Amino acid sequence: MTLRMSSSADAEFSEAIAWYDERSRRVAIRFADEFEKGIESIRQHPESHALVKDGFRCCKLSRFPYGLVYTIENSGILIVAVMHLCRGPEYRKERL
Repeated sequence: MTLRMSSSADAEFSEAIAWYDERSRRVAIRFADEFEKGIESIRQHPESHALVKDGFRCCKLSRFPYGLVYTIENSGILIVAVMHLCRGPEYRKERL
């Protein structure tokens, strides 16, 4: 199954990497590794992650307060957000 990221999700991932990299290169690398594990989990088991709203699912990353929000389409999987999970509900509503 093909997996792609929306431009806004790609920008959020880049922003998160930059934020962690400013603090610690090693932590930024760990975040990228956890992101890749999340992507692989979505590919392997796309329907196993929690439904969050109207067909959108969220794969929470281990060790980091982020979730990969995605939807399953006929053409594959689309990641729509790399969402910081500790932000308020208004932030989450905007992203979904």
